[in-house]
Amino acid sequence: VFDVGSYYGTFVKSLIDIGIDAEVIVERSKPALQAHVCCEGEFQSLQKQITLSDEQLFTLIFSAKESFFKAFFTDVGRFFGFHAARLITVDTVQQSFQIQIEKALSPALTNGFTATGYYESVSNKYLTAVLIPQHC
Repeated sequence: VFDVGSYYGTFVKSLIDIGIDAEVIVERSKPALQAHVCCEGEFQSLQKQITLSDEQLFTLIFSAKESFFKAFFTDVGRFFGFHAARLITVDTVQQSFQIQIEKALSPALTNGFTATGYYESVSNKYLTAVLIPQHC
């Protein structure tokens, strides 16, 4: 169970790890920063799926990738950048997203591996969490 509104997390027995991040919504998404964070076509693909401002969408992508990094860094054991994974879906009703590995990070985390994350908009922030299932 994860309750970002109250800023606490409880591990569920089926999870082995979680990555959590909080980001203030950016005032303006600059093209150079967007290119640094987003994979080719990622931002545009998500724009077609959901109705968020460019600033909200960019912040959600950034925060989701930060949570992804925090969740998997210990297992990977080395730095990997924003382009190692891409958000492939965002569900605004369930406040969830799917993030998929673009290039192998470890023998267990190969190209195409998909993790589930959750988000909540609180005030002017996005809070995100990426969960690692026990079978990873």
